[in-house]
Amino acid sequence: MSFPTVAGFGGSNSGANVTTTTVDLTLAGAASVGDLLIVIIVNDGGGNLTWPAGWTILANQGSSAVSAPSRSHIVQSGDPTSIDVTHTSEGTAYQVYRIAAGTFHITNISFGGGETGTTNAPSPLALNPPWPSGWDTLWIAIAGNDNGTVSISSAPANYTDLQNDRWNNAADGVGVASARRFLAADSEDPGTFSMSAAEDWVSESNAIPGIAGFPNAALSGANSGGNVTTSSVDVTIAGTPVAGDLIIIGICQDGTGAFTWPATPAFTQTPNFPITADAGSAQAVLDCRYRIWQAGDSTTVSITHANESTGWEVVRIADGSFDAATAPAAATTAPGASTNPDPPNLDPAGWATEKTLWLALAGNDGNVAITAGPSGYFYFRNDRVAAASGAGIAVAWLESEAASEDPGVFTMGSEQWAAGTIAIRPAAAVEAVRPSVYNVSQAVHRSFSY
Repeated sequence: MSFPTVAGFGGSNSGANVTTTTVDLTLAGAASVGDLLIVIIVNDGGGNLTWPAGWTILANQGSSAVSAPSRSHIVQSGDPTSIDVTHTSEGTAYQVYRIAAGTFHITNISFGGGETGTTNAPSPLALNPPWPSGWDTLWIAIAGNDNGTVSISSAPANYTDLQNDRWNNAADGVGVASARRFLAADSEDPGTFSMSAAEDWVSESNAIPGIAGFPNAALSGANSGGNVTTSSVDVTIAGTPVAGDLIIIGICQDGTGAFTWPATPAFTQTPNFPITADAGSAQAVLDCRYRIWQAGDSTTVSITHANESTGWEVVRIADGSFDAATAPAAATTAPGASTNPDPPNLDPAGWATEKTLWLALAGNDGNVAITAGPSGYFYFRNDRVAAASGAGIAVAWLESEAASEDPGVFTMGSEQWAAGTIAIRPAAAVEAVRPSVYNVSQAVHRSFSY
């Protein structure tokens, strides 16, 4: 595994009370497509800040005296070199981090929660990220303070590269400081900063995971909210894709009938999908398709179907981290009414023992929640319409250097369900001869209630 690379860093301040803080992103150096930008702003006073579109909230901790919102953005082609953040007339100080593309895991940054106080020792809270233990992680400790004449003079123990940016004004001034640590650990409690005097302060902690040679993935999901004939899937819920990213959409509907996917952008059928969950009157259908993203693709994918409830999951695999020449391989199963959806074993034809990303997917009819993913899997989520006419879908993944994988079961009460196993090959995978068709296994089991 490897740590994220801090490719650039810098900060500044407003120098006056302003209603718009123009953040110069080049303070962290010229950005490249795929870089991760993190902007931390501390403003003198409470109240919300308005950010431009495309910036994902990390934290918004604060008090009536001082607040410290932070957001992140993955650089796209044509992005501006500065952003305007608006707010009430206040003094501000800000910092910009730039993490090099291909060195960080695009799964959401983990936020450790904020804290406020009035001492001379701002203390970021402990952080326990959701990813597996032992990942190489960049930990960032952040502190902001009211009264710009007060400076933050030292970082928490074992943290380096302390920088303090502030508007040196007593009544309206403000300061922000951050420091970093590279550590492979399950959790981290940064400790305290030191300030030159006691003052109102706010603190935060963030963690950014490194990559390990596996396909670099992020996921999120949503649902239709009720019966509809068109499910509008916003792929940006898993982060805005750039050209070359692999986008996988899994969708489940309550009832029979096919999904009609858009012609533009065109999605390719994942092998062995769609699956009908049961042959009885109360069915569900689980489908899955993928696309390698192109510049100009619409980020809203409109999928039509019978007037039914739906749930969906979006998985985004970063360009350059997967083998673009091979489509995802999949095995599927279509049980009837029973507990615990069981994705089958998958042994992709022609693959060696490689750093593979394994996705377990399950869909179900009705108002039943899937409450846990297969044992050992992480980033589990369940998205569903919680009603008698509802439907649900769940996903979880595993990074495993193995030639095959049998995920085990999701946890669910009795209901019609369908499940599948999907494998994403890493970019480093090379074959002497690449098969044109996957010979994947398929397991089918049905059980009925009378």
